[in-house]
Amino acid sequence: VAFVAGGPVLPAPRTVDALGDWSGWDDACRDFSGTACYRRAFTVPDPDAAWAVELGEVLHSARVRVNGVDAGTLVGRPWRLPLPPLRPGENLLEVFVANLDANRLAALDRAEAPWKRFLFVDAAYQPFDASGWPPLPSGLLGPVRLVRLE
Repeated sequence: VAFVAGGPVLPAPRTVDALGDWSGWDDACRDFSGTACYRRAFTVPDPDAAWAVELGEVLHSARVRVNGVDAGTLVGRPWRLPLPPLRPGENLLEVFVANLDANRLAALDRAEAPWKRFLFVDAAYQPFDASGWPPLPSGLLGPVRLVRLE
């Protein structure tokens, strides 16, 4: 998993043994809002068949690329997308997952950073403060499956 865009800082890339909520990996991931790229090489028993990818659960949107070819973008259920033709041998699946801005806003307010360009108020007309927000779950939670299309 490589964090490719966002902030307040890009967390370090890492290899994960299981998919899960990145906001629990470390402090940099807890505060991160942006895009992470998940990469996985795979082979299929029949590259001439039509295939789809099922992403399981995604928080909150995903763009899928196979062998450098964009397959599409998903912004809600079902998290399933037909794939472009696959090749014999190894293929590369890349899933770019973007989360919401809430984790970054909470981090900015905890740091008392000046990010508000005008007066923000909540529904009770109190100054907006996200510093107490718990992290929103984020990332590719899976399970990810390749599905042969008939």
